[in-house]
This record gives sequence, structure tokens and C-alpha cells, in this order.
Amino acid sequence: MFKSQDKGASWTKLDGTLFDTAWLHDLKFNPHDTNKLLISSSSFKESWMPNYTTNEGLWEYDISNQIFTQLRTTDTYEVAFDAVSTTTMIAIWEDGIHISTDSGMTWTSQQPFSYNYRYFVTPHPTNTNHWFFGYWNAIFDNGIIETTNGGLTFQEVKYNGGTNNAKLTYPPYAATNYNPSFANASSCLSFSPANNSIAYTGDWYGVWRSEDANLNLSNGNASNVDNSNWSWDWTAQGIHSLVQLRIGQHPTIDGLFYNCVADIGYYKAENYGATLEHKTAIPISSVYKIAFEKNDPLIGYAVGKQYNNLGRITKTIDGGNNWFEPSSGNPFVMSFFENGGASTITDLEIADNADESLIVGIEKGSMPSQIYRSDDQGVNFYAWDDGISGINLFKVWTSIDHLVQSADGQSFYTWNENKFYKRHLNDAAWQTITPPAGADKWIAQCISHPIDPNTIYVSHYGFGIYKSVDGGNSWTNLPMTGVANTELAISPDGQKLVVVDAENFDQNRAQKLFLTLDEGVSWQTLSTDCLLTPAVGIEFLSNEKLIAWTEGTGSHIIDLVNNQITETGSLFTKIDNIIDNIPGSSGDDYMPPTTDQMDDWELMLDYLWNGNLDAAATIAFTLQYDLVTFTDDSGEIYYILESQEINGNHWGTFVFNPNACQTNLVIQSPHPKNDLNTGQQGVHIFETISASFYMVAGTHRCNSSTYGGCSGSTSTCGSSEDYRISDMAHTEVSMFQRTTAFLLDKIPDVYFMQLHGFGWDPDEPYIILSNGTTIAPAVDLLTPLGDSLLLIDPTLTYGVAHITPSLPLKGTTNTQGRLINNSPAPCTVAATQNVGRFFHIEQEYSKLRANQSAWDKMGTAINQLIKNVNINQVSLPSGRYQAKHTLTAQTSVEALGDVLLQAGECVLLAPEFEVEINSTLEVSIENCGSGQ
Repeated sequence: MFKSQDKGASWTKLDGTLFDTAWLHDLKFNPHDTNKLLISSSSFKESWMPNYTTNEGLWEYDISNQIFTQLRTTDTYEVAFDAVSTTTMIAIWEDGIHISTDSGMTWTSQQPFSYNYRYFVTPHPTNTNHWFFGYWNAIFDNGIIETTNGGLTFQEVKYNGGTNNAKLTYPPYAATNYNPSFANASSCLSFSPANNSIAYTGDWYGVWRSEDANLNLSNGNASNVDNSNWSWDWTAQGIHSLVQLRIGQHPTIDGLFYNCVADIGYYKAENYGATLEHKTAIPISSVYKIAFEKNDPLIGYAVGKQYNNLGRITKTIDGGNNWFEPSSGNPFVMSFFENGGASTITDLEIADNADESLIVGIEKGSMPSQIYRSDDQGVNFYAWDDGISGINLFKVWTSIDHLVQSADGQSFYTWNENKFYKRHLNDAAWQTITPPAGADKWIAQCISHPIDPNTIYVSHYGFGIYKSVDGGNSWTNLPMTGVANTELAISPDGQKLVVVDAENFDQNRAQKLFLTLDEGVSWQTLSTDCLLTPAVGIEFLSNEKLIAWTEGTGSHIIDLVNNQITETGSLFTKIDNIIDNIPGSSGDDYMPPTTDQMDDWELMLDYLWNGNLDAAATIAFTLQYDLVTFTDDSGEIYYILESQEINGNHWGTFVFNPNACQTNLVIQSPHPKNDLNTGQQGVHIFETISASFYMVAGTHRCNSSTYGGCSGSTSTCGSSEDYRISDMAHTEVSMFQRTTAFLLDKIPDVYFMQLHGFGWDPDEPYIILSNGTTIAPAVDLLTPLGDSLLLIDPTLTYGVAHITPSLPLKGTTNTQGRLINNSPAPCTVAATQNVGRFFHIEQEYSKLRANQSAWDKMGTAINQLIKNVNINQVSLPSGRYQAKHTLTAQTSVEALGDVLLQAGECVLLAPEFEVEINSTLEVSIENCGSGQ
């Protein structure tokens, strides 16, 4: 239960965990005491799930003291207050209508007509004891009933004949066959607060409006077909039901599919939904399946039901522009299934043979069989369910195919509960297959492999996923993910398998989609942000696009590999938000990568480095990462490797600048949570001086409770202990380390600036600089860096590890430093040389880490250092040079052709350019980082 005080822009949870294991149905202010709210709730359980339910019933919430009081301890669905009586309440319980005249202390029960009333209860806005109820009694008898005497008597109003039916009016665009019955699964009845004569109700087929609601809804003295007093106008123009039934794909046109809905017609989607058109398959109202022939894709069939609630099949020979009844050629002539009394045709498959046989599954109604076959394109049908003993295989509420065709186009599977069958076109009868999890286990779904005709997959409610490569004779149990695997989908190439799962249902039933590329050995979680309600069906549209559909919000396409993930905004803000949300110092969220994953990561980096974004994004996805092309507000473009934060790997965030000025400069922030602000400082410096690469850890260094075994110890997580595997500066098994190794190999003369922070003592310098060792380098760049910082801020002091080995925090056990300094085993073996390319920078907080102006000190010093490094060579050979190189009086330049000015490289001089001793060459590189 949530509260908003800003018109829904933000919400506050009020109930803690009280209703985490209950369904909430209704919430009503007490009109006689607006400080009180009533909440109705029911138990949270499914037949295949453990009963994790408490706190169902009727509750009162006191707004002033924020206290919940339970008034009833069993399922309650709807609740309302009488418009006049201050003590009269009406509620819907499991067994019907209940009325209290003493503010809920005692209740009397009513069950008129033995209906299910879990839809709504609406009191008349001005009349006492005058109430309306929405009910359900199978699909033909939905509607509204009324009492005008406080529940002593009730009247039905069905509008199914006589003057009742005559009081329903339809707009001009609703042809004869479009006239729906009234209040079919009506979910509400609302009175206009400005004019109580106006009332509205909404149902499966649109919205109804009455302007004579000042009368009683029904005339209790009249017959059932002549007892209505209200008239209603119906509309569905522009309002279409999103109760999704199936997806039908075109066999030859990529990206063309059909959303079949419990509405008038269907939605034709082209180019993977880029173009959407609402169409009809007259006279079908609810279209359950659309399919087209492979041999002649202009010929197709639609099945479902009409408004008379009888099964219907229609045919098209022009790709869906016109539909007709197959045997007569007339859309409105009664079909075989209407004449036979089928309730609904729910399933359709077109067999691959010369005659284009049709196989349909029906909700039987009054027909003798469940499956029918036509061998003449729908003109004649005959029963084809020989050998099936299960009943109700095809149900109107089913949103997935229950008739499944194998890759050979001539073998079929069907199932119901724990009964499973298979049949070839040439077989005399259906053969029974024992469900793979056992004869007592219910099947959730069966799908067939798109290429191998003998391979099928079956999911069992709560008992896993099974694969058969011999048509169901034997089974292999795939490694399962989640708790209750249900709907399945397989990609056209047969390489990807997706399953819907209701995960963590004991707490909050957060539905998830899982993808496996290796038959269940490993699973990846797909984003379900687009699914606002639970998915009832999934299917692949291509190898890279999945479509999922829901009960109430239509269908949604999920890109499995989206090579066009783009974002705009502030890079600093994005990284700052990521750092704010990474796990803290506990929780065991960090999961180290496997060797194979690190190998894949390195391959992905290579693709990214060489500009193959599609290949890089594909591998990134398999590693649960997104490759984001990010356009900063400045106009600079960056490539971000951002964790999808699934399965809890938390390997970090990595940013590549393909147009860097400082192409040989890498900024690292291995302890963004522990060393406060070093993550934000790192990305700020990265942007400001236009460095090549930035990386920041994905958790606090103390997050994992597992120790990594690398040499050294720390007290930062408490008492002195070994380094943990979540400490990116002290582990060899990480994407942080593998990325460092990749960049070390890929970038000539690369420099790594690793930012740290420490708790400063007055006896210590403000900055401690080292190359990860106390060994002196051939060229000391730490002292120039420190000197630059003193020029920027004379109040600073610094120390250099190879000059003052007694300094603390020298980074001698840092695995990146050991790697860069050529240690043969960075985890356990200290470096025996100093190449001068790893900068371990420890910083006091107030002067260097507190804010942007403090960060700029380090950024400016680094920028000056790398730009002004002297190559100290007598002769400069031809070739490409990095931004750090400068020309000096001791340098001779060979004739290299035309002058080339390029960010990140030296200036190359034309042959006619003469260099004189003691002359000066000035070069200005514009628009290359704000620090240039």
C-alpha cells in the first residue's frame, strides 16, 4: 500500500511488509470518517506454489497514527459504504455478498443467483440501501445485478433480449456483427460526481455510458428479457482491449507478426512493431490465432470466436485484407464449428504437405471432439482426436499454443495438465507420452525445436525444464533457474532458450525472464521493465528479438542484443549515480568472473577497440553487460560498459573515449566506496583532460566475505586480514585486472593513474605517490607530478615512495601495479622492477577529494605531466606518436610528408619544413578536452 502527495510523481510505502504476501483488491476512504481507510485483500497462493500467505482479509488504516487493524482474517475482495447510512457496509467475500449495519461488527450473507461477485460493488451515490454488483457466471451470463432494499431482494439485468437489448445503442462504425452484448466481464460501475444521472461501465469490448441512471437499473416486476430501465451507448473507437491471446508470425516476411487480442480483430505489426495497424477478421471478435501458408503466404486463416460465443474460422487469400468463411466464401455464413456448437477455436496449425492440411483445437462446447482436421484448406473438417482421453485441452483463457507443430511440419504435440500426446499426420491415433517429470506432474508448456524435428522442450510447474531429442521417448533435465519455470520460447536458430519464472514468490512474486545460451548451464536475466503485468506468453520474433505478452498491457518486444543502446546527458551524473547504487561493505554481492568469462571480456574489449560495436555488444550481453553509446552534454561520445546488475556479478563500470586527446592515459578508481569521492574524481579527471579509458569498481572493497589469497593484508574492513575478492586493487581474478592487462598491451607508452584516499595524519604528507614499488624508475615522473601540484596549491605536501621508502600506503601489493611492473604472478609475487607507468596516488580528503575544485588540482597536474614528457632522444624516427611526446632542441625530425595535426599524436612535419637549433615550435590543439 502506497501513498503519494505529489499527484503520483513519487510514492511512499505505508505497510512495511504487511501485504507482501497478499493480493490487494480494494481501498476505500470511509465517507463518514475520512481519517480511516478500508483495505480488502485475499490470500497469495497458486496450486503449484507453497502457501506463503498471511494477512489476507479486511483491514482498517488510521491515517493519523498510521496503524493497521485487521477486521477480518479471511479473503475479502471488494468493500463499500452505503451513501447515507453511517453504519452500513457492503463487502464481497469468497462465498458471496456480505452486509453489515453496525460498522463491521456483525455481517449477514447473501448469495443471489449463486454467482461470483468478485468484480465490484458500487453504492448509488444518493440512495440508501441501493447497491450494484458486478458478477460472473460463465462467459454468457456476465453483467450487473441491483438491490434497492439493502439486500433483501436482487434483480438481474442482462440485456440479452426483448426491450433490454433494444436499449443498447451503437455508433455508426459498429456494424451488425460488431454489436457486443452488454457488460461482458464488466469490471466497474461509476457515477459522474457532477451528474448522478450519468453512469459508466467498462467491459471486454469497450465503454458503456448511461444518461438515465436516475432510475433504478432494473424493473423487478418485468421478465428477465424485459426488465431494464437504463439505456446505454457503446463505444470502442480508439479504445481496444489489450488482453493479449497469442502472437502469429508471417512465415516469409521478417518482422511481420499479428497481435491476437480479446477484442474486435487483431493488430498487424510490421518491421518488428515499428508500424502497427488495427484490423478485423470479420466476423471473428476475439482472434486467438492467425497463421499463413508457407507455400502461398497470401493464404491465411484466423480462428477464435464471434459475439455469439461460438467458434469461428475465417480465411484470406490476399494476405489479410479480406476474410471469409472457407466453405462458402461469405464472411457471415455459418461455419462447421458454429453449426456444431464449438465454444471457441483456440489453436491452429497449418501442416507442411501438398494439401496444406489444417489442424485446429477447440473448446468443445456441444461438439463431440477437441481436435479437427481439414485436408482441403478448411472446406471440410473431421474429428482428429483419436486416442486422447484428456478433456478440456483447449481453454479460452489459454494464451499459449496448446497444439505444437514439430520442425518436420507433420508431427504435432498437445497436452493438458499431466496428459501429454504426440501424433504424425499419417498416424491412426494420438500416442500417449509420459510427462518427463512424472505422471503426477502438470505440464506448463511444450515447444519444438525450430530445426530438429525430433527435439522438444517441456516445462513443468515447479519441477524444471526437460529436453528430448527423440520425440519424447527419453528426457534430459536441464539445469533449472528460478523457482517455477512456466512459459518457454526458443530462437529460430535453436541456440537460445527463454523461460518465464515467478521468482521470490515467498516475498513479492517478482516475475523474471531468464535466457540461456548453453542449454541451462548458465542463465542470464532479461530486463522486464516493459512488462507492467505478468507475462502470459513469450515467443522469438528473430534470433535477437523476443516478444512477451501480458494479460492487460498487450505485447512488448525485448531486444536480446541491442546494438543501438544510446543515451544522452551528463557522463559525470550517470557514473555518479552508478557509484551511489553499487553495493556497500557487506552483502556478498560481488561474484568473481570465471576464466572463460574473462577471456570473453578480453575479446569484447578487442572488438570495441577496433570499432566493431555489434560484435562487442553481442559478447557484452552474454556477460550481462550493456554497451551504451553515450553522448555527453558537451557533445563528446563515450562507450560505456555498464553492468545489467543481474545475478549479482558487480564487476564494475568501464568507459572508453574513442576520440581521446590523451590516448595513452587510463584513469582507475578501484575503491570508490571506501576511498570517498575517488570514483567521482576519476570520471571528472577522465572527462576534463580527455583521457582514453576510465574504470571504476562495482562494489565496496569489503563487500565479499571471501578472501582472495593475494599477498598482503589490510585493516580497512575491520581488524587486520587478507584482501577480499571484492577488492579490485588486490585480486587477479577480475575484469578490472583483465582490462588493465588488455590496455597495457594495446596502448603504446600507456600510463595508469590509480586514485586512492587515506585518513590523513598531520605527520604525513597530503599526497603519497608511488609506482607500486620502492624501486626507482629509469625516469622519475612522480616528482614532476608532485611539483606541479605544489605550484597549483602551495599548501600541499607530497612524498615519493622510491625516494622515501618508509612512507605508508605505497601500493606494493597492488595487483595492477605488479602487473604493469612485469611481475610474473601479480597476486603473490612483488615486482622487481619499476617501468614508471603505474601511478599509485594516495590523497588526503579535504584538499584533494572533497569537491570538484579539489579534483581539478590532480587533473591539471596529470594533464601537464603527460603533455610535457620529453622523449629525450637525439633522433625522432618516423611513425605515430602519442600526446605526451614533445619536440625539443635535441630532436631532429625526419621528413614525413604533409603536416598532420591529430588529437593524441605528435605534429608531423613536411619535407620543406626546416628545424633550426634553439628555434621554437608552437602547436595548439583546440576543442580537445577542457584542460587542453
